[in-house]
Amino acid sequence: MSNVQLYSQVAAEVAPSLRSIVPEPVEELTPEAADDEFATDALDAAASGHSAPSSMPIMPYRLRVTGSRAETFSGRHVAMATGWNNSVARWYEINLYETESGQVVCDIRLFHKDEGEHDLYRVQTLSDWTTTISYLETYNPAHDLPCNVAVEDHAMSAAEVSLQGIALRQQLLELQTQYQTLVGNLLYELKVGSEL
Repeated sequence: MSNVQLYSQVAAEVAPSLRSIVPEPVEELTPEAADDEFATDALDAAASGHSAPSSMPIMPYRLRVTGSRAETFSGRHVAMATGWNNSVARWYEINLYETESGQVVCDIRLFHKDEGEHDLYRVQTLSDWTTTISYLETYNPAHDLPCNVAVEDHAMSAAEVSLQGIALRQQLLELQTQYQTLVGNLLYELKVGSEL
């Protein structure tokens, strides 16, 4: 079972009970994701390049953006995928929304387990689904990885600096692999790609 399917299943089980408790929509657990029929319709609509089903309610969203003001819009939550598991120090989460005007909002988040690192929130509003897919496929996770190699420390030997560089390269490869896997799974669930 993929992360997107798991999200839809959990949302279907939990969302009905939350509706009576939470008057405002919860960003990650929206009513449209509560019903597998709606989630499937949204994925099919996104894959075909058409709007999300009109039966899905339009809701206001306010998304956190690192280093900038929050992004606010009204629309529909179309898809979500996460790379979280217990064995990773950092993981991505991707949310896709369609605005009332038909634009696509791509919300890419990088979360960290270490308290010393800050989570990152990247939001990009794109004109259509083709542009969104291209954006997801060309997004570079290297920009999200902090460089903690202390090259200014003159007491460090060249070998120590080299070892830190190798460790940083390994972290980058792990982050890129995780991101690419997540995007691949998300696009597969959206049924995006060449038809056989």
